[in-house]
Amino acid sequence: MNAAADRPEFTIAGAEWLTRRATQRVFEALTATGHEARAVGGCVRDTLLGRLDAKNASAHQKIIGHETADIDIATTSTPEETIRLTESAGLRAVPTGLAHGTITVIADGTPYEVTTLRHDVETYGRHADVAFTNDWILDAARRDFTINALYANPDGSIFDPLNARADLEGRRVRFVGDPHQRIQEDYLRILRFFRFFARFATGLPESDSLEVCISERAGLVRLSRERIGHEIMRLLVARNAAPTITIMAEHGLLTQVLPITPIAGRLTAYVEIEERMAAGQRDPAMRLGALGIAVDEDAANLQAALRLSNDEFRVLKFWARTIRDMKTVPGKTAWSREDRETRALLYRLGPQDYARRLFIEACLRPDYYNGPALARDLELPTRWAVPEFPLSGRDLIALGAAAGPAIGEWLSELETEWIEADFSLPGEELRHRAAKRISRSEN
Repeated sequence: MNAAADRPEFTIAGAEWLTRRATQRVFEALTATGHEARAVGGCVRDTLLGRLDAKNASAHQKIIGHETADIDIATTSTPEETIRLTESAGLRAVPTGLAHGTITVIADGTPYEVTTLRHDVETYGRHADVAFTNDWILDAARRDFTINALYANPDGSIFDPLNARADLEGRRVRFVGDPHQRIQEDYLRILRFFRFFARFATGLPESDSLEVCISERAGLVRLSRERIGHEIMRLLVARNAAPTITIMAEHGLLTQVLPITPIAGRLTAYVEIEERMAAGQRDPAMRLGALGIAVDEDAANLQAALRLSNDEFRVLKFWARTIRDMKTVPGKTAWSREDRETRALLYRLGPQDYARRLFIEACLRPDYYNGPALARDLELPTRWAVPEFPLSGRDLIALGAAAGPAIGEWLSELETEWIEADFSLPGEELRHRAAKRISRSEN
């Protein structure tokens, strides 16, 4: 082992997830017979980023680290030894990825992914034939990016065999070893490169890495739609999603995975609106809609290409419907809407879709975003209580209506009249109008 590489130079000592008794129980079990064990990957990376940030006075470089819930541990024990050692310590061991050396160890209800050190013998896209080892350098060399090859000892001291500290401090995403080889092992690493870049990096991607991603982009078509969708949706909510997506669009990377013509400028506008008006909340489906919805068919195409959830698909259809609605009223602008029309919109859509509708309108009509109307409309749910329609089918039956589809039609008509009257029609007036409809139907 390289002694210099193993010298701890920075630390995550005191991190909540590391000092947690459950975590230390796992370490104690794995090292009971002389084996080594270290936390690895995202839990170490994100904690270090948070601590580096705390010392960084430059606001434009600020990155929010976090105490992660996902804790991965690398160990020199074989998978069989891992099971024996942890079960002997009273922990539960589940062989979730035995062929690749991964055991899920449950301690105090918390799952830990424990993987034996390994190196890839031969790769087949996402899958690989592996050989187990006790060489930490070999284990680091198989990983995708240097910032994911950081290890933390149980006391928080850091083992950094690939000089990832320099990449963290420089806000760089750098492939481990030969970028072509890393990508050819799994083409999803192209999308992961841009996701991590959008989350952590500043400035522009290093030209060498960018050029390799561009040259290997044709391989993206080999990936499953589920894996592409997962990465794209995570990328869209990253800190620098909009400029990163713009870079990808400019270099033909998005057309390999998205069945739409990217509208990167509209995504940029939408992200600005969301970051300013949504209190830091980031909606990946809304961002995807901003990037890719122009006509109704785009929603269905994106859903099929990315295997989106029903809720995500509904948001894309909402984008398409809003665009269509705005086109059907020539010259009508959101900021010229009367107050009663805005209240009607909130009533019909509900608070969540109402806000989405306003964000879409602001994205498509800069004057609405830049003027006072958007902020005023967004505040409407706080100053106006949405009323409940004071009539039901039971009321119509009590007035003599026979059960059947006519009741639904009458209720819909009466509700429309109530809304058009700015919700001012009292229940008695609505019942009177209902009685007249019922009477006419009987004659």
